[in-house]
Amino acid sequence: MAALGRASSLLSLLPLLLVPAAGAGGARWRGEGTSPHLRSIFLGRCAEYSSLLSPELRDKNCTAIWEAFKVVLDKDPCSVFPSDYELFISLSRHSIPRDKSLFWENNHLLVTSYAENARRFMPLCDVLYGRIGDFLSWCRQENASGLDYRSCPTSEDCENNPVDSYWKMASMQYSRDSTGVIHVMLNGSEPKGAYPVKGFFADFEIPYLQKDKITRIEIWVMHEIGRPKVESCGEGSVKILEERLEKMGFQYRCINDHLPVKLLMCVDHSTHPDCALNSAVTSTRREAPPLCAEHGASLFIPFLVVLASVIQP
Repeated sequence: MAALGRASSLLSLLPLLLVPAAGAGGARWRGEGTSPHLRSIFLGRCAEYSSLLSPELRDKNCTAIWEAFKVVLDKDPCSVFPSDYELFISLSRHSIPRDKSLFWENNHLLVTSYAENARRFMPLCDVLYGRIGDFLSWCRQENASGLDYRSCPTSEDCENNPVDSYWKMASMQYSRDSTGVIHVMLNGSEPKGAYPVKGFFADFEIPYLQKDKITRIEIWVMHEIGRPKVESCGEGSVKILEERLEKMGFQYRCINDHLPVKLLMCVDHSTHPDCALNSAVTSTRREAPPLCAEHGASLFIPFLVVLASVIQP
């Protein structure tokens, strides 16, 4: 009887065992659902940024910025366009220090660590409108009001989804506001290539750079500690990027394993052979030829003067 009772109990639980756990199945989209406490995180990040990180922005109205942002939360999750964030960007936009822009692909955490809350550089995720949405997800339910906490669409589901459209608009604005020396950090250990020929940097940042405001573009190809060097300067997709920049008329320089970044990477791998001092200090550089002949002449003429003074009897 006891065995029969246990069998009956197991049979009664069978329907429950066959039902997928909450969040494990039935998700409409491929992406993560809306981040819990989205509004609180949004307003908290905005207040922290404008009050503590950049006090010069203390006049920014975080509530108004939230109101401009949340209009997309009432739209179909596959009908949110970059233009829907125009007011949000307008209210949260601010200047980017000259020579401090840092673009990237496939090394988000390394970039944020090296930038150190905009103390060294100011990547998109350290600009107010980028900081607010960093690592967050959001969307409305497909056929109902209210936020979808189970899943949100990615580019594989539909192109005009809330998160991708947000970063497209933010990327375009960030590029327009970047001046001086432009820095780009790529992952040379990425199996698919360091420079995605179809990606945010390629499609929504490079085309919006203001050529008359840019001195040169500096590319850092970083290789992960202990992983293969898939691509370096002058190779594969990096060469495609170099050729594109040269064709657009940009001065550029490419550096393998930029030393300051490499040293930061080695903090957690101090005993690894990749972090031996003799390999850490080695860097390979490739430079585009000067755009104007007079730049070269301005350096060459003083050299001739010095040389003449040395050989003169």
